Amino acid sequence: MAAQRSDAALRIAAMAGLAAGVGDLLMLGVANGSSMFAGSRYVLLWLGGAIGVASIPAYYLGYASAARLLSPSLACHWLIAVGAALVALFGALTHGLTALDIHVELAAGRGARPPAEAFADPSSPLVICALLAAAGAIVATLGIVTAGMRSDRRDMMLAALLNPTVLTILMSIVATVSDPLRMYLQPSAPNLAHFAFFTLLARAAARGEPVH
Repeated sequence: MAAQRSDAALRIAAMAGLAAGVGDLLMLGVANGSSMFAGSRYVLLWLGGAIGVASIPAYYLGYASAARLLSPSLACHWLIAVGAALVALFGALTHGLTALDIHVELAAGRGARPPAEAFADPSSPLVICALLAAAGAIVATLGIVTAGMRSDRRDMMLAALLNPTVLTILMSIVATVSDPLRMYLQPSAPNLAHFAFFTLLARAAARGEPVH
């Protein structure tokens, strides 16, 4: 029963990551001036914002299930729990504030700022929330990797190594090969990374056999 609950929670979290990634792409389409979104850009912008704000808190379920599956030490459990709370809260706030930043820039007739420019002011609430979400992912990753390396299952070890922090970095590197990827994949990498991570863990939970 516990494995089934973990599997279900991980699938919910994975779908939340995919939904948040779609929300990113909607916002980025508006921000990048895609002609597809010209007629209803504000509607699509706030739809993308709402999808992410509603979805990202579900990441906490995925991290909590990861902790149950990996059976970490008490210290690692708290690292995962604290990191997950930061990701869930400040990731959602970052998503919503990004939509607001794009809206403000468009309404002022300036055109949306590139993500690098929007995140350039260290005193802005957007940047502070993004940094706290990133810090949470790193903290959770420390607990996940430490617990995963002690697991007797190779699929759990692999999932622990392919955690959201590592996957975000890998996707961001891949995104440097072309401008379209840089414009769309790089900013949405954190949410797509969570989708991939929770999907890997859900498959491992569904198998459920230890590897000796």
